[in-house]
Amino acid sequence: MLSGLRRTRRIEHEEQVHITDHLEELRNRIIISLLALGVGFGLCFWQHERIIEFLNRPLPADIPAPMVLGVAEPFTISLKVALAGAVILAIPVLIYQVYAFVMPAFDPDHDRRTWPYLTTASGLFFVGLAFGWPSLRISYGIIPAILAAGGAAYFIYRRVSERLAAEMLVVQNILAASPQRPATSVAEQREMEAKARTTIDQAVVVLLSVRDRLGPWIPTMSGQISGNIGSLLYMSKRFDDARPYLAAAAFNHGLAHAMLGAIHFRDKAPLLMKAAFERAVKWSEKEALIWNCYAWCLDESGDRTEAIAVLNRGIKAMTAEPRTQANLENLQNGRKLKMQPFDMPWYQLLLEEPPREIVEQMMGGRDPRAGLPRPGFRATPKAQGGKSLPQPTIRRRDTRG
Repeated sequence: MLSGLRRTRRIEHEEQVHITDHLEELRNRIIISLLALGVGFGLCFWQHERIIEFLNRPLPADIPAPMVLGVAEPFTISLKVALAGAVILAIPVLIYQVYAFVMPAFDPDHDRRTWPYLTTASGLFFVGLAFGWPSLRISYGIIPAILAAGGAAYFIYRRVSERLAAEMLVVQNILAASPQRPATSVAEQREMEAKARTTIDQAVVVLLSVRDRLGPWIPTMSGQISGNIGSLLYMSKRFDDARPYLAAAAFNHGLAHAMLGAIHFRDKAPLLMKAAFERAVKWSEKEALIWNCYAWCLDESGDRTEAIAVLNRGIKAMTAEPRTQANLENLQNGRKLKMQPFDMPWYQLLLEEPPREIVEQMMGGRDPRAGLPRPGFRATPKAQGGKSLPQPTIRRRDTRG
């Protein structure tokens, strides 16, 4: 039996096991829980006299000590006190055994987010015991302080969130003023690009003000706003300006770290690129675009083996993601990755030129590049009705005698 307990382990997420394996794990965890209770019960029963004396200590002096009315009551009271003490001592083990058995049925994100609650639950259990025991006078200060701190944090969070929503609405209105219609000439396109740059600069100024004023009040808010600033500058092709903001992005801002990885890919810095993408997939492991962008950059850098390994990791982190599976098969069969299924979010990373139909959809049915002259060619003059004007005929002078 002990050898079976030593082999007890958590079943991993998405791991396929037989029903008998689940039943064996359940049996082992029940045995571990009972062993923890047994050890705690033995210790508490050994010291049951001191525990009962400790429990009677808060009684007023004018009240006589508790007495027993039955022959077996002293023994049963000792058992009840020892059992209660065993539960108190074993509660961390009991909570973990339940957690370890049920968590493989949930997503890995839930697993990571459960640990703070798991440790906090054990701590609050003992704090509650302290609060309920009058002899521990410190509890009268701990619980009110916790409640006051929690209430203040909730009020601050709501207040800051309301102000942040108002500031973000201002930023959205600024960005909405950017020209969206297609250009009809080179001069007009340059003018529109200048206006778009000015608009993004105005939005960045507002976001920097928001970060400085509201960022310190909520954890990771400064990093989130820095990531948003870097994303705006990146999508406007100002990569050097975007780099410091993307590097300062919050740990869970996966898109910002992916954009930073794309910048390092352009700079041909593979180690920095991998480090940025690893941060991106660590906290955004359910984002198929980031996994595929990581693999695309590796494949374009000539490291197809590593790209295949990345997609395998992505498929393990995500459940039944068809685009990632298709790209993995493409790489295994010696073909390029197909990123078109990710649509505009992929083209916003500026690693590939979007096809004409997507640009026309964004610009209201017309490709803004269609009306511009190709480099090295002169545009054909247009008449007022839109038709091409006839070209002048150039006659050669006959110089022959």
